[in-house]
Amino acid sequence: MPAQKLLFMSTEHVELMNRLLADDAASLEACAALPRRYTLAYELSRDGGTVWWTMDFDPKTGVRFGLVAPEQPADLTFHGGYRAMLDATARSKAGEQVPMPLTTSGDLKVMEVVGAAFAAARSKATIDTEIREI
Repeated sequence: MPAQKLLFMSTEHVELMNRLLADDAASLEACAALPRRYTLAYELSRDGGTVWWTMDFDPKTGVRFGLVAPEQPADLTFHGGYRAMLDATARSKAGEQVPMPLTTSGDLKVMEVVGAAFAAARSKATIDTEIREI
């Protein structure tokens, strides 16, 4: 019987991505060049509550994913519906050109600042997952 895929942005998925990134030379090097720590957050509404996905880019520790609200306001926050985000992500993964159903608050230029670290992290920690509601 084939192994079951991890669920997208589940605790297990996030832990595996963080293990892969812990000693990833490319993302650590890109983060080391940053002047300070940056945080990207996804604040997704679901059934009257909030689901958080975060990415920290730290010059000392590299890229880390999380599933809780950021301790301090994120530099850039993406806002939207949880189900809509999962649907758009699944469709994008299937090769469709889909606009992400998100609005933003914060500084969009942060994406340029963390771009190299983001790309390195994506290269190292992209894992084939099952995209469905947790």
